[in-house]
Amino acid sequence: MFTEYLSKRLYPSIIFCLLAVGAISSYFPSFASAGQKINVWCYYCDPPFAIGTNEGLKQDFVTLLNEEAKGEFSFELLSMSRKRLDLFLSEGKSGIILFVSPIWMKEQGKAKFVWSPPILHDRNEIVSRRDNPVDYLGPKSVYGLTMAGVFGHKYKGLDEAIAQGKITRKDAASMDLNLRTVVENRGKDFTTIPNSVLGYLLHKYNYEDRVYISPAPLTKYTRHILLNNPDPRLKKFIFDFTSTLENNKEWKKIKDKYKLQ
Repeated sequence: MFTEYLSKRLYPSIIFCLLAVGAISSYFPSFASAGQKINVWCYYCDPPFAIGTNEGLKQDFVTLLNEEAKGEFSFELLSMSRKRLDLFLSEGKSGIILFVSPIWMKEQGKAKFVWSPPILHDRNEIVSRRDNPVDYLGPKSVYGLTMAGVFGHKYKGLDEAIAQGKITRKDAASMDLNLRTVVENRGKDFTTIPNSVLGYLLHKYNYEDRVYISPAPLTKYTRHILLNNPDPRLKKFIFDFTSTLENNKEWKKIKDKYKLQ
C-alpha cells in the first residue's frame, strides 16, 4: 500500500521535473551543453588589446566569438607571456591565438599551424612630434636620432643600425610611455607603434594635433587568428567567421570603440 501511495504521489512530480528541465534546455542550449571548450591565447598587454584586468580588445573579441558560436564552442581567454605561449605551441596544445602575424611565429616541436584570413591590416608607424617631424625613408633617414623602444622588443630594419651606434635607442616599459616621452620632448626624437595601438593612445591623451606620423611606416603586416592543431569543426567555424568579419556590425562597433582603422 505504501509503495502504491508513493507511485501516485511522487511519480507525477518526477515526470513534471523532467519535462521542465527539457523545456529549459530547449530554450537555453548552454544549460544542457556549454559547447566544446576552446583555449584562446593572447600575449599582448598594451592598450587597446588589454585595458585593466578584464577589459580591452582581446576580451571583446572573445565575447564576439562566443556570440557567433551560439553554444557550439565555448571560447575562454587566457593571457600569458610570449615565452609561455611558445611552450604551449611546441607541446602541441590545441588552442587559438589572437591578432598574430605569420612573420612572427614559427612551428616548433608538435606545433601545427593553421592561419585564418586576415582580421586586421596593420603597420608599425614612425611617430614623432609635430614641431620636429621625422619622415622615414629607411634606416639612414633616422641616423643620429634617439629612438624610444620597449624593453626586449626587436625592430626589424633598425636593429642593425642601433647595434652599430648609428641610432641611439632608449627603452621604457611600454609603448604608452614611449609615446608620452616623445610628445612631451623628453630626450627622444621618435618611436614606432602599431597603428592598432596608436589610434587608441592618441585619443586617450588627446595627442592627435601634437604628433607627426611618417607617410612611410617601418613595416606593414596583417593580423590573423592562429589555430594550433585544430579539429575540422573549429577550423571551419573560424574560417567562416573571419571571412565575413568585415561585414559584422558588432565587429565594426568594436573597431570604432578602440579607434582601429
